[in-house]
Amino acid sequence: MGLRRLRFRAPALPKLPGVARAERDGDLHTLWSNDADAVVRRLVESGVAFRELEVLPVSLEEAFLAALGEEAP
Repeated sequence: MGLRRLRFRAPALPKLPGVARAERDGDLHTLWSNDADAVVRRLVESGVAFRELEVLPVSLEEAFLAALGEEAP
């Protein structure tokens, strides 16, 4: 699987294994992972109330920055 971007709204977020990078803006969380399915399963298992889930492919720039552990400009 390639790197995927998960975006959703939740009041709080537990530490989720398999997340390469994470950002938060209020209740909007954006996560990057090579195994989005596993991250979503762990999110559901955690019991966190989330909504507006999107799973999207990432751009080449996002993949590069995630690999370096840097944030987009």
